[in-house]
Amino acid sequence: MAVLPAEESQLVLWCREGRAEAFGPLVRRYQNAAYAIAWGYVRNRQDAQDLVQEAFIAAYCKLGQLHQPAKFGSWLYSIVTSRCKEWLRQRRRISGSVHSLETADQELARIAQVEQARCTLKEELWDSVGRLPEQFRTVVLLHYLSGLSYAEISTFLELPVSTIVGRLQQSRIRLREALLPDELEAIDMSKVDVSVQVQEAVYQIAVEPVTLRIPLARTRRLVLYCGLDVEVEIRQAEGDEVLLEGTKAAIGASPEAARASAEGIEILYDQVADFVEAGPHAGEEFTGTDNQDSRPVAGIAPTADIWSQYRQNTGWRIDRGADTIALYPFMEDVLEVLPARLSPDLQQVTRISVIRKVAEDIILPRAAYTPEIQKVFNPNNTSDERMHGPVGYLHLTLSIPPGSTLTLVGGKKVRIHDLRASINLISSGVEELAHLEGNIRLLNTNFKTASDLKGSFYQRFHSYSGTSWAGYQASRSETWSSKIEKVQGEVEIDVGKVELEVAHLSGKVSIRNRHGNTRLYQGQLRQEDRIHLESCSGEIRLFLQEDLIPQASLMATTLCGAVRYDSLRDLDGFKQGNTLQLIAFGVPAGLSWEELHDANFHLKTESGDITIEKTK
Repeated sequence: MAVLPAEESQLVLWCREGRAEAFGPLVRRYQNAAYAIAWGYVRNRQDAQDLVQEAFIAAYCKLGQLHQPAKFGSWLYSIVTSRCKEWLRQRRRISGSVHSLETADQELARIAQVEQARCTLKEELWDSVGRLPEQFRTVVLLHYLSGLSYAEISTFLELPVSTIVGRLQQSRIRLREALLPDELEAIDMSKVDVSVQVQEAVYQIAVEPVTLRIPLARTRRLVLYCGLDVEVEIRQAEGDEVLLEGTKAAIGASPEAARASAEGIEILYDQVADFVEAGPHAGEEFTGTDNQDSRPVAGIAPTADIWSQYRQNTGWRIDRGADTIALYPFMEDVLEVLPARLSPDLQQVTRISVIRKVAEDIILPRAAYTPEIQKVFNPNNTSDERMHGPVGYLHLTLSIPPGSTLTLVGGKKVRIHDLRASINLISSGVEELAHLEGNIRLLNTNFKTASDLKGSFYQRFHSYSGTSWAGYQASRSETWSSKIEKVQGEVEIDVGKVELEVAHLSGKVSIRNRHGNTRLYQGQLRQEDRIHLESCSGEIRLFLQEDLIPQASLMATTLCGAVRYDSLRDLDGFKQGNTLQLIAFGVPAGLSWEELHDANFHLKTESGDITIEKTK
């Protein structure tokens, strides 16, 4: 029997109260729909099933962020798709040869052929369904695999029923071109059942809802300090108060220990005149695990010491090693965590701290630390007998009044959208910035996507962490990637090594990607636009719309790299060094430095290559 929306709402509310048994009906209701979505991305039964389990456990831990309990299905859909895309990005980093989710899709389909052959459905049918465009593939998989009706699929995807019916009809037409009639009629995809595994996992997790309203005094400047793992979503408040909603989540050796651990996560707030001097509220932080005498020992530090490292920048010197700056002097300038321009935003602020008064760590037998639990509570030390790592984290939605200035210290998987406020992010992990009006500063912070921004955008991110060992080769293992587009305001970016994709910028733009590759797609140009791209050893590629080229002034300067512009050779009136003022190994004769920097586009490398291409 189908679970009615009202019943779903009640189940969600019971789960928030810690009644884990209420989650089972929700899992059974949506597990095949979630599996259909996951398979559409990863094309591999086992990986799709693992992602579904992970998504359900993550959903249980963050139920406090579900503002409309009756929309659990569509909310779960967004979690599943997010997890799948992250899985694809990880596979892309591993393969090193995949440059987009679309090409990742194709590569993974090829890799998964052997796995697909094990499915009950013919491999040809899986391939045919997999080749459908995503919007068609999703409705086919949901219709045949999940058992949901048209109306239920409509609710799950938040699309009109007529759209679902239309897409399914189009999908059948496309499939008929590849399949015989009896094959088309025999579609009966195998289903999954992850309810037992998920239920066993959530019984080990204690959750506690969070709702907190914070009145603002004379200031709209806020600082949120995260002294443990906090997944943060920032949105616009309807009134003049700050609203915090979310879920604490923790595990323990017993349900009682897990509940005590969740209760130990505190959210404190007050007003301070100077956050730089005051720092966060007093507490302790888990800093990692060391092995002493073959036993794991948790590293614990007071929040005051952690903040002191931010202030003095000593933390980064420790992380890089004592001799790093001596070997690479330019690091002295780029590792500044608290630049002077940030000081006004840290004066007369409402201070909010997510902390533990006493830090905790996981010490559990391996048998109790199931694979499903590990996907949410990641251990950082394992042995044959036990697993060890930080206990507890918080999923938090922070709603702030318009015109506020928020400084976030820490936080992971940060999402900010539809906001009229200025944001400073320090040592955060940013998933998405979208539809923002206000200045954005990212300090020691990378982002995955940023789009439709109105205001200045400033970033400093120089992370050179992680080492990969392969035979007699040691290399940096971290691969960071970012995409930024549609920014109306000054852009100033200085990063160490990022795969950076940029599109449709205007105004004054300065991007220095020292050792990473930068791609810029530009489909519009104003005479006042000044876009400067610079790299030491990375490649710069500029894609210019063809009708912009006659009106663009462009300088490409390199010391030891190559400049390629093959696609421009057939343009009417194109002359090397004339229409585009194209190539220079130094300042061209007859041009001053001022004229060089006054070009619409100035591309500069030391040893990296520069490629200029035209697009329609």
